Amino acid sequence: LYREAWPSLFIGPRGSRCALHVDTFGSHFWMALFEGRKRWIIFAPEDAGSLDPSFLHGHDAIFEADEAEYDKLDRYDFELREGEVLFVPCGAPHVVSNLEDTVAISANYVSASNRNASIAELRVASMCSNEAGCLAALLASPTLETSIAHAAEAHLRWDQFKGECSRPTQVPAT
Repeated sequence: LYREAWPSLFIGPRGSRCALHVDTFGSHFWMALFEGRKRWIIFAPEDAGSLDPSFLHGHDAIFEADEAEYDKLDRYDFELREGEVLFVPCGAPHVVSNLEDTVAISANYVSASNRNASIAELRVASMCSNEAGCLAALLASPTLETSIAHAAEAHLRWDQFKGECSRPTQVPAT
């Protein structure tokens, strides 16, 4: 489900864009821009409901607000430039436009600050995906920190570390 998705390489031509969205499963997001310029507009998570979300196609919202509605809300509107790194907190709706040809690398991640939000979103996603349930169970495990420390000490290869979620696991009850 997610173990093959990150890190991600973004290569975008000038004028391309990514529609208004919230990153999946309550994850934080970072991006390092190597070439070009990107315009980012990021809204506070608590303003997501004011951006006309639709859930017709699943539990990940599709936002139907047009840019005229953006002006009604507080937001961060800025250019990310070559050599800069960006952080987007979990739940923050954002839209991105490439002002020039761009090359960037990014990843979504879970930390102590968004662990509970991630577990909750993954439990919803587990109704359609066993892998989401596995990841929710892994994040909810009381021994997660010990497992991560052990993996670091064991010097696991990337494919071994990412393969941890390939084992069948039951989703713990809430």
